[in-house]
Amino acid sequence: MISQPCVQKMRECSNYMEMLYLQLEVLLASQFQNGR
Repeated sequence: MISQPCVQKMRECSNYMEMLYLQLEVLLASQFQNGR
């Protein structure tokens, strides 16, 4: 069985990755708009 703290860490990590991905998407979008 997976311990609770481990699950918590994984959840935090996935949230963090999602945030990074969103920021990256925004950055790319703005760069593309500037390029055109």
